[in-house]
Amino acid sequence: MKTISVKEAAEAWKITERRVAMLCSRGRIPGAKKLGKGWRIPGDAENPQI
Repeated sequence: MKTISVKEAAEAWKITERRVAMLCSRGRIPGAKKLGKGWRIPGDAENPQI
């Protein structure tokens, strides 16, 4: 499965990188995994704010 970075998700969803990271840490993005200091998000994940 292809994954995207927090920056790529933020650009696609038109929200800040900080907001994407917060959603990941709170478990709001299914399949998001912590990798080192950053997050990897499934490429087919949808914006959880919608």
